[in-house]
Amino acid sequence: MISQFLFKTFIWQAFIFLGLSGGGFPTAPVSVLNNQSMREQMAEKAAAEQIGGDSLIISAAPIKTLPLALSRSERAPQRKSNTGDFDIKKNTFKSAFVMDEDTENQLFADNENEVRSIGSLTKLMTALVFLDTTPQWDKIVAIEAADGSQGRLNVIEGEQATVKDLFHVSLISSSNNATMALARSTGLSMEEFVKKMNVKAVDLGLKQTTFTEPTGLDPANQSTAKEIAWLLKFALSEKAIQEVVVKKNYVFNLMPNGPARSISSTNVLLSERLPVGAIKIVGGKTGFVEEAGYCFAVALENKDGHQIITVVLGSDTHYGRFSEARALVEWVFSSYAWPPVAETF
Repeated sequence: MISQFLFKTFIWQAFIFLGLSGGGFPTAPVSVLNNQSMREQMAEKAAAEQIGGDSLIISAAPIKTLPLALSRSERAPQRKSNTGDFDIKKNTFKSAFVMDEDTENQLFADNENEVRSIGSLTKLMTALVFLDTTPQWDKIVAIEAADGSQGRLNVIEGEQATVKDLFHVSLISSSNNATMALARSTGLSMEEFVKKMNVKAVDLGLKQTTFTEPTGLDPANQSTAKEIAWLLKFALSEKAIQEVVVKKNYVFNLMPNGPARSISSTNVLLSERLPVGAIKIVGGKTGFVEEAGYCFAVALENKDGHQIITVVLGSDTHYGRFSEARALVEWVFSSYAWPPVAETF
């Protein structure tokens, strides 16, 4: 027992020495280790331990090795070998882009860097800048003549709505007068608000995206299919936006004595069967002016939780943008396979 005690004391002191000399073992402060009574207590404890046989090694439970997180390239979906290319000739869009939301890998692209008018896709940036102002959702805003008469919010000058309602109407029914009132509610001038839109575009790395006003009516509001995909990703990362753009309908009251109003989403896919391979719409936004054609950006998720973002710009018809986006989504989900998610515990 004496020899065991001496050997164990030697091992303990060696551990301390390794810790103090940078050998990688955690140690107590030097002042504590040099304390005589502390060393005596350690020695007494070691001598009192009953160790079976001649071994001083105490078995520990096996250490489980956690799986390393997959890198971006390892998480990226891979094209299946037995699938054909997407038939662009059957579609009318002028540019399109599809990317994996997680890894941001390109899954389909056609004229994705062509700068085009984007119509009401502009309102995604308007919503982001609005949220940056830390809005008061219950603030009441009066509709002004300067807000314009175009839009699905059929109001007369002087009628009032809460900021929350204006936010919903802007994103769900794409109302232009609601959007103008929403921007005005921030207390910023239109020039200041638009400047913030362009600054945010730069901050987000959207180098080919520019804005001249908040609604999208001006064809000088421009971007690319690829950058709109990024813009939608940024917008959907904001819970306030994501929760609104998946609503099919919204009911609210104008003040002071207005009747209840009901609006419907411009996103037709919310009311139709989902594309094959998708189980849910994460969010989307439509856009249109004559110069832009019919535009649509949408994020969808498959049964395994993988999301893709699809953008079509310049389709010929209102419904065509939805059917063309649907065709792209179905082609991507059938043509790509995602690596299995590593098991964790």
